[in-house]
Amino acid sequence: MGENTFSFGSAVAAGVAAMAAGGLFLWQQTNCLRTTAYTVPALPGFGGFTIAQVSDLHGKRFGKGQVRLLRRLEAARPDIICFTGDMAEERNRSLLPLEELYRGARCIAPLYSVEGNHEPLFCYAAEHTELLHKYGVHDVTNREELINYSGSAARIGGIGWAYPSGGRRYAFPEGIHLNRLPDILLVHDPNTIRETAGRTYLQLSGHMHGGQVALPGGRAILSPRVDSRRVYFPPYAGGIYNEKGTILVVSRGVGVSSNIRIRCFCRPELTVIRMQGGDATVSMSKCEKISHNFF
Repeated sequence: MGENTFSFGSAVAAGVAAMAAGGLFLWQQTNCLRTTAYTVPALPGFGGFTIAQVSDLHGKRFGKGQVRLLRRLEAARPDIICFTGDMAEERNRSLLPLEELYRGARCIAPLYSVEGNHEPLFCYAAEHTELLHKYGVHDVTNREELINYSGSAARIGGIGWAYPSGGRRYAFPEGIHLNRLPDILLVHDPNTIRETAGRTYLQLSGHMHGGQVALPGGRAILSPRVDSRRVYFPPYAGGIYNEKGTILVVSRGVGVSSNIRIRCFCRPELTVIRMQGGDATVSMSKCEKISHNFF
């Protein structure tokens, strides 16, 4: 009797310990930021130029005042910070996480933004647009601007998400000319690379969340909805790619979707892109990756 009681008690204790360990692991995977840095060949005159990319915040907070996210942005010492869509969450009614981020980030570097699929549906979409103006965020959705750096200039622009009648799908809006895309292109959906490849130098995207729940090693299992469907083992889930001479950097994002509130083997990711000397002839052997996995 005593031996059976001991065995049962030990099994319960082991089960509780395993659940606690699993919960701690998932909390860490969902909330502990990492920085992934890529070094790529520079645009002419842009050697040393550094871009920090934040994507898919979905209204998430990283400490009071977004302090943990802002510390990582500051440590990257970027020349510009780019927000590549879904900073707001369609079902999240709070603007506070966005205001905290924009207010702090503007003190680090100039800010550029493109809308994702959630911003047009955000219940406070107009108020979010006001926040962008209030904190000097350059909204380059379906437009472009010039960036000046060390006496050289490059074009930065973005393409917004389109919701045509009859369903949600990505489409290029009128007025966007594929043969005259900016040098640095912000577009939320990385699958647009099929149209933009070879027509821009650097494309920054998000949307895929790295699958959010991935296999060990980070291989995404399932994509968010693209053209009203999900894709198993999506090809552009996160990382750096070279498509016809266009460098595509896909951030795994920092937030979580409304229907899956955890991450697993896919931690929240701040992406940093550094342009290094030489010309802009791209091969993957010239692109280097450094991951900083500390908390």
